[in-house]
Amino acid sequence: MYEIVNYSVDDYEVIRLQDAEKKAYVDIVPALGGTVTAIVLKSPKGSVINTLYGDTLKTIHTEIGGYAGRILFPYNDRIPEGKYVYNGKTYQLPCNSRRGDGSIHGLIYNRELKVVSRETNDSVAKLILLAELNETDFPEGYPFNMTLQLTYILDKSSFSIKFKINNRGDETAPLAMGWHPYFALSSTADDWTFYHKGDSYVEVSDNLIPTGNSPSVKNTIFDFAEGKPFGAEEYDIAISAPNDGYMRLSDGKFQIDMTFDPSFFKYTQIYIPPSRKGLAIEPVSGATNAFNDPSLGLREVAPGDEINTYLKIQLNEE
Repeated sequence: MYEIVNYSVDDYEVIRLQDAEKKAYVDIVPALGGTVTAIVLKSPKGSVINTLYGDTLKTIHTEIGGYAGRILFPYNDRIPEGKYVYNGKTYQLPCNSRRGDGSIHGLIYNRELKVVSRETNDSVAKLILLAELNETDFPEGYPFNMTLQLTYILDKSSFSIKFKINNRGDETAPLAMGWHPYFALSSTADDWTFYHKGDSYVEVSDNLIPTGNSPSVKNTIFDFAEGKPFGAEEYDIAISAPNDGYMRLSDGKFQIDMTFDPSFFKYTQIYIPPSRKGLAIEPVSGATNAFNDPSLGLREVAPGDEINTYLKIQLNEE
């Protein structure tokens, strides 16, 4: 049997999906845009570990600036100076980067989401949250009427998120979204092996803004097609998503497997923080600054259109 329980971390309500043994669970914070703060999974062999870096308390209090676990909507990553041009009009988004020189990670990361429904039975726990953006919420930066419905599902073998995006307005709206989890296994990122069949990467300048070039990953540190350790290299890069919608992170004993919709999530953003104890592996539909460069994955959502997509996390042992 599965169940859904609530608890509080200071002023934040946390909704936990868990199995009857209270071993496997997922923590979600509606007030922080549906942030996922813990994914504790059980492998087929019975081992239980938290696949995310840190715990719910730490994430809420120390990782807000790093956006750990956040849902990135309606744009992900960075828009320089918060400005973009769409259909001939210039828009100005709020600048929320640490240096104040850009707008990052969307508009719902600190907004309260509506709880639509909860469901439990013998095989699954399911929570549905709703994010709504109205044209009057950010009139200078994103005057569009968009909704994002998030369905979080915990079952015996996996944790998954389903995304349903709707344009409720009268104008076509730009979209480039994603998810920002920090994964962790034993030791540090230096020792973890990553498997990912992306064939090109998004070249960036010193300020991490794309140059317009997308070179092949062959003979670079970004080639993970055969699986390789990160070593001591620094990473903050977008790699084209593998066509099979699969990637894997391993420490030699445990492996975190992610499957996702490659027709929507066109890139994987990889970032290793200075501590190297966690690793951001972000499935994103567009690379940095896609709002200003549509070739980097900008989606245009026409009035009345609906987009449905998904991703799934599993824990296995080698």
